[in-house]
Amino acid sequence: MPHCERGVIASLEEGRKPMAAGELTAVLYGECVGFVMRKGRGYSAYCVVMGSLIGCLLEFYRKKVARYEDEKIAENGEYMGNMG
Repeated sequence: MPHCERGVIASLEEGRKPMAAGELTAVLYGECVGFVMRKGRGYSAYCVVMGSLIGCLLEFYRKKVARYEDEKIAENGEYMGNMG
C-alpha cells in the first residue's frame, strides 16, 4: 500500500493490530489478496472477495453505524427535521 511505510506493513504482517485508516485498509487488502491466492486467480474468487466486502460493509453499517447515528439523532435532533 503506497500510503503505509514498509515498517508499518511488516509490523501488521507480524500481527500488530491496525490503528489508522491506512493500516486497516492494508490489512483488509492483504486478506483479500491472500484469499485470491489460495483460491486461485479468477472471476469467481474476485466475486467472492467483493461480495464478502460488501456484506461486511452492510453488516458494519447496520450493527454499528446506524445505531450510532440513531443515538446522535436522539441526542441532537434530526437535521432538517422531517424534510431531510
